Amino acid sequence: MQELQHKANETFLKALRAAHNSKIHCIFSPNKPDHKLKQISKACTELVEVCRTRFMQWPVVPHLRKTFYIPTIISLILISCATNKEIFQAERFADFNKLTAPKADKIELEFGSIDKTPKHKISIGESIYPNEKNYKLETPKTYNRIENGKFELETEYFYTESDSIVRVVMYEWTELRKTNKSDTQKFSKKYNGLKKQLTSKLGEPSFIEIASDTAKSNFRDGIKWLNGKKNKAYLFMLGSNSSDYRKIRLAIYSE
Repeated sequence: MQELQHKANETFLKALRAAHNSKIHCIFSPNKPDHKLKQISKACTELVEVCRTRFMQWPVVPHLRKTFYIPTIISLILISCATNKEIFQAERFADFNKLTAPKADKIELEFGSIDKTPKHKISIGESIYPNEKNYKLETPKTYNRIENGKFELETEYFYTESDSIVRVVMYEWTELRKTNKSDTQKFSKKYNGLKKQLTSKLGEPSFIEIASDTAKSNFRDGIKWLNGKKNKAYLFMLGSNSSDYRKIRLAIYSE
């Protein structure tokens, strides 16, 4: 029994430390802005210490400890650390109109992203970003990273050169390069999760067009939130029903 308890304890602590070391971006209080990495690190460290000193003292029922406590607690931790939270952190959403290119660079470096900003000119279509004030946008600051081991995430920050203010952020999720076959259910779950969170932040969509249910081949599922006084968003998924190809894009901007 003692050996089982020891193994269960070690497994639990390893899982917690893995979550800590992978810099999962949790929101520990729903009523406060997103915590930065240092705060996350501190909270995770404290969590490990609490578990070390308290959890190990609970009465041990080997089969329950092994099949219930550990996976249940770890699942709760991982659920609360949803990666979509990064998109809606205050600096990139609530305070969008204050976001600058240097600040975006700092945020992405904290995420561990790689700067892939191209040297050639890149523009964004008016069907995605209307640009009603005719801003002269520079080539976007572009960053790449692996999101949660499931997606390749590219983030583009289109900004005006005169003041470095970011006018639109474009996110793009694609399949991992090492993966031979795309997981369509994974993309559907991601798309629906983003839709739900955007609706909770911006209200009901002003435009919905779902083509994937009837298309024989290529399709675009698009949803727009244009009625808000501040931020607006356009979420769309490109795919093909004749293959497993999927790509999700999300534009967030303020006019």
